[in-house]
Amino acid sequence: MTWKVLLDCGICSLPVRVSGICRQMGIHLCSYGQGYSLIQQFHLGPQTHNSDGFLFRIGDVPVIFYNQARPVARQRFTIAHELGHLVLNHQGPLINREPSPRDNPVERAANRFAADLLAPACVLRGLKVHSAFGVAQLCDISGPAASFRMARLRQLYEKDAYYMEVYGRSYFFQSPLEWKLYRQFEPFILAARAAEKARFGQ
Repeated sequence: MTWKVLLDCGICSLPVRVSGICRQMGIHLCSYGQGYSLIQQFHLGPQTHNSDGFLFRIGDVPVIFYNQARPVARQRFTIAHELGHLVLNHQGPLINREPSPRDNPVERAANRFAADLLAPACVLRGLKVHSAFGVAQLCDISGPAASFRMARLRQLYEKDAYYMEVYGRSYFFQSPLEWKLYRQFEPFILAARAAEKARFGQ
């Protein structure tokens, strides 16, 4: 699902611009401050309590509200998380906060969507990223979100190593969409690799 969103929106570099994706998909973004009058008008105050963001429809227009007091990296994951609820057609009530193993299946699915969108696995593999710090820096997401993503990446890397050893091919790129996405990001990946080599004088 995230591959198609990234492909359709022409995303080809990191960090992924979630504001641009929302604009292309006809989704309005509104901070709690900017949307104060709407929050009051539609009695949405309770949804702002202990939540970094939420999704609401005004007529046919989806609106993602987010807490502007949170760090920008967290705001980005919040917006991607709420975008996940919309794309996956989840129904409320829903709570947005840092990923946790205690989250219910719907919240876990939205967190997975956000992580896949902001930190595409095939792109990070191409960039040879192997740490949560690297994920956070490249993808501009919070430390907890990066750790959440890195846990999944380790699983994928292990499967990839196994496939390479046993079958002589990668675990990645089994879907034509994933390969197409990698090719869309390839100029960025190659430029980033070249910059890294130049930085260390290799």
